[in-house]
Amino acid sequence: MRIVVIDYSGHIPQADLARNLAKLSHNVRHMYCSDYVSGRGVVERESTDPAGLEFLNISIKKDFNRYNPIERLKHEFAIAGAFWLKIQEFNPDHTIFSNVPLFAMSRLAKKMKNNNRPYLFWWQDVYSIAIAGSFRKFGILEWPIRKYLISLEKKILRESHSVVAISPNFEPIYRSWKQDMKKFSIYPNWTPIHLFPKKQPSAANLHRKLAVYAGTLGLKHKPELLLQLADDSEFQEAAGVVVVVSEGYGRKFLERPENKRQNIELYDFLPIPELAQLFSDASVLIAILEPNASTFSVPSKIMSYLSAGKPIVASIDPVNASAKIIKEIGAGFVVAPADSVRDFSKAVTMIISNTNLSISMSKASTKYSEKYFDGKVAADFFLEKLSIYLPRKYI
Repeated sequence: MRIVVIDYSGHIPQADLARNLAKLSHNVRHMYCSDYVSGRGVVERESTDPAGLEFLNISIKKDFNRYNPIERLKHEFAIAGAFWLKIQEFNPDHTIFSNVPLFAMSRLAKKMKNNNRPYLFWWQDVYSIAIAGSFRKFGILEWPIRKYLISLEKKILRESHSVVAISPNFEPIYRSWKQDMKKFSIYPNWTPIHLFPKKQPSAANLHRKLAVYAGTLGLKHKPELLLQLADDSEFQEAAGVVVVVSEGYGRKFLERPENKRQNIELYDFLPIPELAQLFSDASVLIAILEPNASTFSVPSKIMSYLSAGKPIVASIDPVNASAKIIKEIGAGFVVAPADSVRDFSKAVTMIISNTNLSISMSKASTKYSEKYFDGKVAADFFLEKLSIYLPRKYI
């Protein structure tokens, strides 16, 4: 079978799925867009990769500006056209779409339908609701804009041949939009454990108490929470250091002269081997999400944190799927965004100051990731969803 995996962001699960599909003797083309600034999975060929695996970086040579509506639209339309050309060139039997921005995905869905090409929609975010929230400042215009955006996403779902959501939280939305439940399924994101092997702390960080945040730090995150953690007196007494691996809005906020602190260290996105070492050096790993984002956004960075086998402190809504995992397995603390900054700082400080607690949470993270993060199982699951709509010769 010829399969295209388009993951606009180039994240870890999608690259791993492409690899595992190729290992099953399928010809797989994975495509991502480097114009979008983000941490990435392993999106280059490795020496052990099968011959049928290909990675393509699709770029229009202009950064994706998510906060400028006009520039964002121009980029989405252009990148949709670029992706479409590469889909036609490869002529796949099936295509998997993931993390593609709403307007670009809408155009691609239309082209797929008009050319009788089946696609699986790997539902990572409810983009329509996320984007609609940014139009509150338009007053009475917010509702018609929101309605239009939702109509685009409904159509993407309706015209897909299969929908795989990453969390049970998506199901009520899917049902309320009166979509076909027969083609809906759930498969959580994962991070292959070999990407974050357990290592000895580096000599430079052997005796340091690092609280590490790694990943996107945008408007739906709260970068000021990291600043307030660094300023917390008990965190400082415990010799805590906040390390942020990110680029973009939140990073720029922390770089402002008035926000610089001696116990905050900032890094650009790191290659996975370097990030793996930093995770090994860390005492605790941090995730942050605003409450109004939690219904549609599951911080996939938490899957990487679990794979690294480290304690986690997450400032996210307790009903979020990732929050439920952390609490149920005892891998860390979940602090509701409505709770005080002090509660968040106290949770972080408690972990970096208590070795036994840290070891217990690390073991829980490791046990969970070793049990559930298997790319081979994921490949079998996705193949089953693809095969339903393919000619019998592929089944």
